[in-house]
Amino acid sequence: MWEKIKNHKDVFLVIGVFIFIASIKPVFSEFSFKEESAGLSLENLSAKAVFVLDKNKDAILHEENSDQVFEIASITKIMTALIAMEEIPNKGIVIDRDSYLAVGDTGLLIDEKWPLENLVTFMLTNSSNDAAEALAKNHPRGREKFIERMNDRARELGLESLHFLNPTGLNETEEYGGIGSVKDVATLFDYTYQKYPDIFQGTKENDFLITSFDAEHLAENTNLAASSLLGLTAGKTGFTDKAGGSLVTRIDLGLGYEITAVIVGTETREERFEDMKKIIQKSALSYIK
Repeated sequence: MWEKIKNHKDVFLVIGVFIFIASIKPVFSEFSFKEESAGLSLENLSAKAVFVLDKNKDAILHEENSDQVFEIASITKIMTALIAMEEIPNKGIVIDRDSYLAVGDTGLLIDEKWPLENLVTFMLTNSSNDAAEALAKNHPRGREKFIERMNDRARELGLESLHFLNPTGLNETEEYGGIGSVKDVATLFDYTYQKYPDIFQGTKENDFLITSFDAEHLAENTNLAASSLLGLTAGKTGFTDKAGGSLVTRIDLGLGYEITAVIVGTETREERFEDMKKIIQKSALSYIK
C-alpha cells in the first residue's frame, strides 16, 4: 500500500496543505474573514496607508493610500542601512560621544568600535538612533553628505516620494525625519533585503546577542510581535508621536508564497502589530483558497 501512495505526488501535496492549514489554524481563529474573488479584503485596519505585494507574482494584493506621502519615522533607517553598506568602508565604526549624548538609548558605549555589518544589524533590530548617527558620521565625506546620498539614492531607485532630513527618522524640529509612500517604502525594503539579507537577520528574532570589537550586546527587537508574525523573515518598525506607528515586513508563508507588507500611520505602537497580523493571516488564508 505504501508503494502505491508514495508514487502519487498529488497525495503528498494535499497532505502538505492540510498540515500547513493545521499549523496556522489557531492563528486564524482570532479573526473572521469574508469570501473574496481577488486580492485581499481587509477591513478595520488602523493604519492610514497600506501596501501588500505578492512577491512571486509581483502583484498588488491590497493598497490603501499607497501613493500618498506620510512620515515614516524609523523606517528611514532602511535607507540609512543601504547607504552605510554601499558607501562606508568596513574599517570599524566608532560610536562618537556627540551621537551618544544626542540620541543614545540602546546600550552602546562611547568610543566603542563596531564591524560595519554588525552595527547596521543592531541598528535595524533595535532601531538604534545613536548607531544611525554614528554610521552617518563615518561616511567618507561626513554626515551631511551621507544624508544627501540618502536622497540621491532614492532618486536613483526611482522612489520619488522618499525624502530624508536625517539618518534616524526622528522629528528633530516640527519637520519630519523621513517621508514617503508605502509603495516606495516597499520597493526600498525589498531592494535592500535582496542586496544585503544578512543585515535583517535580527529583525525576525525577539532578541539576539551581537558583538562589537569591544563588547557583547543584547539586541532587543523593537518589533514586539516578531515571534507571533507567521513566516516573518525581515522587518523594520517606526514610531514617533507625530508620525504614529509604522511597520514593514517580509513574510514567507510557505508553499512558494511570499509577501511584502507596509503600514504607516497607526495611532498607537500596538495597533501596527495588530494590523500586520490581520494582513498576514488574511494573505495566508487567501492563498490556501
